[in-house]
Amino acid sequence: MFSYSLAPDVELRLLEPRHAEEQFALIDGNREHLERWFGWVEAFQSADDRRVSITRMLGDLAETGSFPTGLWYRGELAGMIRLNPIHRGCTSLGYWLGEEYQGKGLITLGCRALIHHAFGNLGAHRIEIGSATGNTRSQAVAQRLGFTAEGIRREQYPVNGQYLDVLEYSLLAHEWQAEPVVLFRHALTEDTELRLMELHYLEEFNRLVEANREHLGRWFQWASQTLEERQAYLKLCLKRFAEGNGFLAGIWHRGELAGTIDMLRIDRRVRNTELGYWLGEPYQGKGLMTLACRALIDHAFGTLDLNRVEIGALAMNTRSRAVAERLGFTLEGTFRQVRRHHDRFVDGVLYSLLKEEWERDR
Repeated sequence: MFSYSLAPDVELRLLEPRHAEEQFALIDGNREHLERWFGWVEAFQSADDRRVSITRMLGDLAETGSFPTGLWYRGELAGMIRLNPIHRGCTSLGYWLGEEYQGKGLITLGCRALIHHAFGNLGAHRIEIGSATGNTRSQAVAQRLGFTAEGIRREQYPVNGQYLDVLEYSLLAHEWQAEPVVLFRHALTEDTELRLMELHYLEEFNRLVEANREHLGRWFQWASQTLEERQAYLKLCLKRFAEGNGFLAGIWHRGELAGTIDMLRIDRRVRNTELGYWLGEPYQGKGLMTLACRALIDHAFGTLDLNRVEIGALAMNTRSRAVAERLGFTLEGTFRQVRRHHDRFVDGVLYSLLKEEWERDR
């Protein structure tokens, strides 16, 4: 769902566990090509192996801001670029392509976007690229991007029973004119988009909640959380995303964070999920939440092939209920005093939408 356009037919997407089959097929079809340079190829003998690896790499997103991305060319997965964990201001890039996709500049395009992100959004100071000395295509990427060759690490990297020498390159923040990029986004309109809520958005998130504490406190007890608690919440949401169990997206309107929408969980046994959402008071009445919900419903029923989407709300929260009703959800019931809200118990309502209803009414 979250991607960045590099060119009209090239897209960088955050890799998710659901991409494991597609990526394994690419690796399996390029084993001889990849095994010349990469020792990890032999370890991946099934899509499940790749799913475990993607989940592990995505888990770093919650702690270090690092992540794996896939390069899609004309709708097909062509390769991968990983921004590795940042430690004391230093990180590195690792990348590979299927053989048939080489020579099109795809890796250079993708690395350029990740460099802007690392320097501009994550505050990295140094980025490294290591390449086997015989891998001239990999070295050409580093050279095109302005990296400096620093030296050769002798027999550093084991591949197929031998150790390869590795040529090390580096790029420093002051050598790169970083531009702001939003890598993981989903456009709703010309001036409204969803973005995956990464940790570098914590300050914006905190400012919006604090500015709307009284407004949000009417409905949500979490509005009184501390900054540390909000940071822990974002980390928890990113870990859920890494496990393929939903995600938290921010709603940006005209360049400002306006609210969030959460795919709270995914029950694949019964193909069910639930949406939760809120907006800052100045952003209400613009149809933003209806747009955001529609995008997540499309994702749930289309991409994830789920069967049912739920929305729960306090019975007295008429604005939240109106969103569900506009989108064609069915009210299933009012549950008496189902939640403790501040100093009293309040009623809740549950709405649902089925895949067959969404497809029919569209």
